[in-house]
Amino acid sequence: MSEQCLQYHRLSGGLYTLPAIWGDMGALYSETKGPAYAKEFLQSALQDMEYEGLESLPIAGYVLFQLAKVFYDLNELDEAVVILNRAKNLVGISYEPDVLCKILFLTAWIHIATGNSETVPELLSEVKEVVRKSDTRLIGQDVSTEIAHIEFLWHAERLLLSITLP
Repeated sequence: MSEQCLQYHRLSGGLYTLPAIWGDMGALYSETKGPAYAKEFLQSALQDMEYEGLESLPIAGYVLFQLAKVFYDLNELDEAVVILNRAKNLVGISYEPDVLCKILFLTAWIHIATGNSETVPELLSEVKEVVRKSDTRLIGQDVSTEIAHIEFLWHAERLLLSITLP
């Protein structure tokens, strides 16, 4: 399947089509064939992107985000954070604000899960800034629910940490 995608990419001349398809296929494979299969597929896709010279395009951040989600699902959180940082640097606000928000959200979830939640308010502030700059209502509606969810868990964690047991 990946070779067919490469052939289509070469024929179409579109720089973003192939990586977008690979990112979506990685997400689909994670759901249908499991995260281990998706991890192998996405890592192979990233190698193909490097071979094709596409690894520095913002769309590569989307593929990296999908790979980070797989690492998250596999509970390989340290590796997921490294990949998310790479993805964030590639995507930036100029590409796809929704992908950037997803990167920031997953980073926040991992920070809460690993006990490094002191950075969560800063990450959520970044999300709010992305939404403000992107000027799109659809992303704002989806984002506000996720922000509320993460803020609730962050405050709950802080509350639990403040309780001293007898």
